[in-house]
Amino acid sequence: MSDVHLRYTIHYDMQSLLRSTLFFMTTFLLSYTSYAQHTVSGKVTQYNGTPIPGVNVYLENTIDGATTDSSGVFKFETFEEGEQTLVAEEMSYQTAGLPITLDSDVEGIALKMKTSSVRLDNVTVTAGSFEASNGEATILQPLDIV
Repeated sequence: MSDVHLRYTIHYDMQSLLRSTLFFMTTFLLSYTSYAQHTVSGKVTQYNGTPIPGVNVYLENTIDGATTDSSGVFKFETFEEGEQTLVAEEMSYQTAGLPITLDSDVEGIALKMKTSSVRLDNVTVTAGSFEASNGEATILQPLDIV
């Protein structure tokens, strides 16, 4: 094998290796950025500004979300992209929703919730008897319950 042919072969192999490495690195970086997580954060308050703890805040039709802390603050990460609806639910408040666009981190969201009145039907509590661990049964009378 001639010296020129050997140099050409080594040069060609190095170029091929460089092209392959560059191709795989580019593919990796593009796939990594397409699966980037977005942070969604904000605060949930009443209309008068009082923070609401324990509110479930989530993206509609997903499992991505969080619960607000004692200051009404929430923060979670998601892989979702595009137009989404952020939902806030708490039992004694009306459900709130907010359309958001996820193309980067979304921070500083301010969700305001309105209290809802929950009306219960009449509740009747009745008692008849209970059994002690020694097998004796006791029948309760109306004055025993008061």
